[in-house]
Amino acid sequence: MMARDQDFESEKFPVDVYWMDIGYAKDYEYFTFDPQRFPTNKLDQMNKQIEGHKRRLVAITDPHIAVKDDNFVYNDGVALEESLDHSQIFIHDCKGERFYGDCWPGWSSWIDYLNSDAQEYWQSLYAYDKFKGTTSIYSFWNDMNEPSVFNAEQGTMPLQM
Repeated sequence: MMARDQDFESEKFPVDVYWMDIGYAKDYEYFTFDPQRFPTNKLDQMNKQIEGHKRRLVAITDPHIAVKDDNFVYNDGVALEESLDHSQIFIHDCKGERFYGDCWPGWSSWIDYLNSDAQEYWQSLYAYDKFKGTTSIYSFWNDMNEPSVFNAEQGTMPLQM
């Protein structure tokens, strides 16, 4: 990205924003940069270069969260959910069980945006100490208008759970 950014700068090609789709994230885990594509030392350098050219970055962060042992977003959300009385961070079915399905990251759970505790948790993930490598030049984008569930008959969550 740094080379492309420098090419645009050298050619005086007008660019305001670079949009980063899921490829920036490690194993489809939002709020983490792929260390192969964005090593920490290069990420800092890239951020400074893009900011110096008065440009911004927009990173995707969708509501389907990879259910993996090493995914801090899922694990912290589960721990928070278990510490709260009668509240939830992830969507649950009518039996009170966490809803799971298949999406871009594989086996996934979805943030329950209608729950204020989930809203606060989701908001906290954008802090620089949580989304390591981001700075004030970052904005964010969610392109999922509905919860896509690849292994569901309708391609989304069941209407009744």
